[in-house]
Amino acid sequence: MLNKPTIGRLEYFFYAYIVAALPSGLASHYLNENGGQFNGTIFILYIISMAIVLTAAVKRLGDVNLSPFFCIFLFVPILNILLVLYLLFASGR
Repeated sequence: MLNKPTIGRLEYFFYAYIVAALPSGLASHYLNENGGQFNGTIFILYIISMAIVLTAAVKRLGDVNLSPFFCIFLFVPILNILLVLYLLFASGR
């Protein structure tokens, strides 16, 4: 059986909130510089940030023995907060 790639709590926090904050912060900076005009650069930076968060969440879900399908809850208000808290504090393998 193949081993699923997993990450622990600290790695999840690092990738999902430290690494993903860089493209998101740059996008916010460009948005302020352009007077609130949303352009392609900002969109690409937000997509990169979201891809990092989703990848980290899928790996962390594998570590706590849950289906990657639970990532869909990241797009549901209130459930996303509960899922992030669970992923941050649940013990893994």
